[in-house]
Formats: sequence, structure tokens, C-alpha cells
Amino acid sequence: MIYILMTLIVLVDQMTKIWIQNTSAMHGHVEVIRNFLYMTYVENTGAAWSILEGKQLFLILISIVEISVLVYFLYQFKRKSMKKESIAIALMIGGAIGNLIDRVQFNYVRDFIETYPFGRSFPIFNVADIALTIGVILLGIYILQDERNEKKYGRN
Repeated sequence: MIYILMTLIVLVDQMTKIWIQNTSAMHGHVEVIRNFLYMTYVENTGAAWSILEGKQLFLILISIVEISVLVYFLYQFKRKSMKKESIAIALMIGGAIGNLIDRVQFNYVRDFIETYPFGRSFPIFNVADIALTIGVILLGIYILQDERNEKKYGRN
């Protein structure tokens, strides 16, 4: 199931990026939900919030290291039957692979989801970014839960 999840994330990420490139959103700002959600295609040559802009080789190397470390943790979590943690790591790996494919193929990451939560502009992102973010949040929650349970019930 973990490998299916990672594969689905990569496929949905790449399919949505191809779709957005072939629609009018690539050439403009398409309103989905007024004052909140838009489709706006951008080519991001940096990392999150465009940091390290233009440093593609460095970002590719960082992505490969990131994926390698995450695969190691996935193996450790699966070995210990830590299913929730494995799912969180799988989300992160799928997202990282989706963006790595873009970096290697195009020298930039294709972003297209633009939101204005609470009336403020938020950096444009993609499906891979969503998977990465959810994975990080879930893993953080699971780690905090485990620490709380260890304090409450003692070490196992």
C-alpha cells in the first residue's frame, strides 16, 4: 500500500502539471473560488517560496539526499510496523519525487495552485507540495503523540 500511495502521488502530481500546461491557466490567472483559489501557472526555479532561485543542480542534489534519507526512515518504520509514520513518509517521498522529476526534466518546478487564505497571498504550489506538507505535518503529530504516550505510560 505504501508504494501504491507514493506512485499515486507522483502520477497525480505529474498529470495535473501536464493538464495545467495544456489549459488556459498556463497563460493567465483562472478563478476557481473568487478571492480564494486560482489556477496560475508559474515555473519555479527555486525551492519553497523561491529560495535558492536558479540553483537547480544544488536543489536536485538536495532532493536526492532527502529522498534517500526518507527511504531509509520508511524502511525503519516499516520494519517496526509503524504504519502511520510510514504513510507520512510515503507522502513526503511521493511529493519529493514529483518535484524532482520537474527539476531534472525542465530545470524548474511547475506550480499552479494559488490561494489567498484569510485574504493574504500565499506562494503558488502544486500537488507534490501538498503531499510533502501533509506528510511533514502528520509525521510531526505522530512524533508528538509518541512522546506524550512515552511520558504518560513510560517506555515500552
